[in-house]
Amino acid sequence: MTKVGLVKGEDRFINVFQALVNAGEEVKQKIHGKVRPDVAVLDGFHSFEGEPVPQCARGKKVDLKIAVAGSDFVAVDTITAKVLGFNPQDIGYLAYSAEDGYGTWDLSEIKAVGTPIEEARRPLKPAPRIDVLLSWGK
Repeated sequence: MTKVGLVKGEDRFINVFQALVNAGEEVKQKIHGKVRPDVAVLDGFHSFEGEPVPQCARGKKVDLKIAVAGSDFVAVDTITAKVLGFNPQDIGYLAYSAEDGYGTWDLSEIKAVGTPIEEARRPLKPAPRIDVLLSWGK
């Protein structure tokens, strides 16, 4: 059965995000099949914590002042998850992406160069609905 995510609400970004969550892994896998980045760059200069995802300028502002870049978006997001205090193994899209051969999330296969992870580490307070994000892999 094909799933289609549908959400009505006042916040455009939350609606789109929740619709994608509702549509499930099939949608994300199809997107990955069409779009395969050669380079991943994550700008983490500022972030927000403790409010609904996406936290687009809501919640408590946090000055992370980090950037993460690499040729493997799964590895980039894995390192970023560690820096932000999340277990990459709990993040569904990373599991599916690694399983499908889009990159690695195995920390023993990733060499972070530059600032050590522990020095950059700044755990963020999770969003109230972090369970939705974590359910992607289940």
